[in-house]
Amino acid sequence: MSGHCPNCDAVQAQLDRVSYKPSWNFRIDHRGGSVTFDVDWVAEGDSTGTRALSPGDTMRITGSLVVQPEIIKHPDLLLSFFREAIQMWEKHEQDEWFKVDGFAPFHPHHR
Repeated sequence: MSGHCPNCDAVQAQLDRVSYKPSWNFRIDHRGGSVTFDVDWVAEGDSTGTRALSPGDTMRITGSLVVQPEIIKHPDLLLSFFREAIQMWEKHEQDEWFKVDGFAPFHPHHR
């Protein structure tokens, strides 16, 4: 964690209770005065096909969201926030990978 963060330990304590897919890693950080929920995971392919991956190769995907100050002191809200963040990241990937006739109509970067 970078910088002084009085709330990071409490948020990290809640995050330490959470597990998800084996290749997904979570952490709490402090940037620009905000507490952030960061994720990175290993993907086995590239939805756009722009990165040539050999069989068995992987690539690292990352994301970050600001944890709103009003939920930091509420463990149940924090756990819901973590779950919803994971759902958002998974939906983003789903929209990148879902294709019709080779085109991804819901691809978030095509809008």
